[in-house]
Amino acid sequence: MTARQKERPGVMLYFDAVRPAISRLDETQCGALLRSLMDYAQYGVVPELDPMTGLAFDMLVPKIDRDAERYEETREQRQYAVYAREKKKKRGELSEHCRLAAHARRTIRSRKQRADITR
Repeated sequence: MTARQKERPGVMLYFDAVRPAISRLDETQCGALLRSLMDYAQYGVVPELDPMTGLAFDMLVPKIDRDAERYEETREQRQYAVYAREKKKKRGELSEHCRLAAHARRTIRSRKQRADITR
């Protein structure tokens, strides 16, 4: 299992890219192309194909690569956002803890002061 397989849930095939690429392929070649694109997107495997199917494959691979790159960038941004949010929460918990501790110190001081006044 490769890192690419773990990270990406799928691949998008767009009409404007796929239709021109498959316009001259027969059904068998279209099936081989689809399997090859899925293997490439999921495992990074570059297949051996007949010249026509290979040409269609070569037309579609750059789009898959760009989408994979965008997916990775988005994933990293979201991962950082989670990290930043959790870090902020932890600081918030610390400041809440500090605020409670400060309140407790003030309460103890005021009780001591009241006790000294009443004596």
